[in-house]
Amino acid sequence: MAFPTFELDNVGNLAWIQRSFKKRECIKFIPVSSQPDCCYCGKTYSRHDVQCGSIDYNFLSTNEKWSVQKHTKTYQTDAYGTIEFEGQQHPTKAQYVRLSHDTRPDLVLKLFVKEWNLKLPRLVISIDGGIANFELQPKLKRVLKKGLFRAAKTTGAWIITNGTNTGNR
Repeated sequence: MAFPTFELDNVGNLAWIQRSFKKRECIKFIPVSSQPDCCYCGKTYSRHDVQCGSIDYNFLSTNEKWSVQKHTKTYQTDAYGTIEFEGQQHPTKAQYVRLSHDTRPDLVLKLFVKEWNLKLPRLVISIDGGIANFELQPKLKRVLKKGLFRAAKTTGAWIITNGTNTGNR
């Protein structure tokens, strides 16, 4: 299980991250026709952010086509820090930040290199998608995870994910 902690060295770094990075939240639930409890953003009805006063839970808007530009809003990010992955032979930590798809790449690079003190990678591994329709035998899953970790470690790679948990509802 992963538990987020906030280990950035000073309050200034935290403020810089909050000022520089935005997250996106869906502001209108538009159900997928084949899954009425699931919005086109990927979240179920119950997982939509109810703290957003502007969310419209109108189930009658099925004719409306969902789009990122029209149906999401940016907010200061509040999801960043260090994740510690437990249950492995050696505990592993990783930095994370939740940001919008249209974040300026130069800000992301500054975060990685200047704030997190990461060395520039020789390889970037991008993991996109979720576990929907993707089943692996437990042994093969362990081998894949171990191989991915070893490849990243030996090549000085960064592993970047889209952070979605699709297929695991």
